[in-house]
Amino acid sequence: MAAEIQPLKTELSDLEAAVSAEVAAEADLKRLVEVRAKLTPLVWERNQLCSQHKLALVAQDAREAARLRLRAIDATVMGPPAVNAAKPADAKLTDAEHRGLLAERDRLEAQLLGRYPWFVDSQARPAGTLSPSAASLSVANATVILETRAELGASTGNSTTASRIPWTASP
Repeated sequence: MAAEIQPLKTELSDLEAAVSAEVAAEADLKRLVEVRAKLTPLVWERNQLCSQHKLALVAQDAREAARLRLRAIDATVMGPPAVNAAKPADAKLTDAEHRGLLAERDRLEAQLLGRYPWFVDSQARPAGTLSPSAASLSVANATVILETRAELGASTGNSTTASRIPWTASP
């Protein structure tokens, strides 16, 4: 793709220089429009591929961090028998700590299997509750569009086709 983009960028730069110097002919102006029309989708596609690659790397890093944390939890909770036997009495986990680590392990395993979301909005409110600024607003009806698509590197098993699901609620 870079092999296609670079010559077009060079030509675009030359044509824009001719236009700004007011030495461009009619054919140059036509070619300028053609080059822009050809270059725009190529640059857009390249940017999309780059952003998908970056997202894939972020997802890969998150999965690796989850695997490392799982190993650390397993070592803390289960540990090799020889290590557990050698632990002093004061180094044992409390029941609350033990339950917390087991819950975290369950969540991490579910995330790695695609059964639990990786990112949860901490500002989310239960359905039917409003923020203080929105409490005085009145809405007759609302339409929500849920858009889904598969992401590069996502291993949730979701469909690979994009879908738009309209949903309308009325009082």
